[in-house]
Amino acid sequence: RKMIVVYDVAGVITDSPRPFAKATDLRPDPTPQRSLYEFLRDMEILASHPEVKAILFRNQDFITSFSNIIEIEQALLKLKESGKEIYFYADSLGSRQYALAASVADGIFMSPNGALDLTGFGVTNLYLKDLMARYGVAVENFRSHEYKTAYDQFSESEMSDAQRESLVAVYGALQEEMDRMIIQGRGGNLTEDLDSLYGEGYWMSASRAKEAGLIDDLLYLDQMATWQGIRRYR
Repeated sequence: RKMIVVYDVAGVITDSPRPFAKATDLRPDPTPQRSLYEFLRDMEILASHPEVKAILFRNQDFITSFSNIIEIEQALLKLKESGKEIYFYADSLGSRQYALAASVADGIFMSPNGALDLTGFGVTNLYLKDLMARYGVAVENFRSHEYKTAYDQFSESEMSDAQRESLVAVYGALQEEMDRMIIQGRGGNLTEDLDSLYGEGYWMSASRAKEAGLIDDLLYLDQMATWQGIRRYR
């Protein structure tokens, strides 16, 4: 019998192996965790299981680094190559989690009351030079060269050209990768330009996300549970 596996144990993805739980600790984990190694091993097991038709990632935050998200993406693409279907269901989604889902999912579903935080990458800095000057404090920032901007927060009134250049280089590369993931999986579904969607992406309602083609449908969790063949993955 073919079955759909519900995977909901990877709220947090850690880089290092997790310690074994104590036998006396019976408290449920409010934020399920998997190490990256454990997650990749889980995907290999599911890929080789002949009875598994599809995997439903249910409310998985995948709280981890973006580099790990890329590695998870590659593992899920291999899972699809084995003939498995991949679905995501969430009450809410952040930018990185959505990019992962968009890249690999055969379907993305959200709660009708959910929200999508599609804001991409960026950084905001606080500069204290003028505030400190009010109290007679002046900061001498000794740099080896102009791109050493670690203490500009205290010595400058605004972002320097050198700091802006370095941040644009780093975050721009990350943003290009996120754009690639979304366009790769959802490009044919989007009804609007992706940059425009980023502009209104802060806590976009689930209904608006569906209208824009970012997700496929709005369903409550109990409606998802009516799928045939669902079995909880442990």
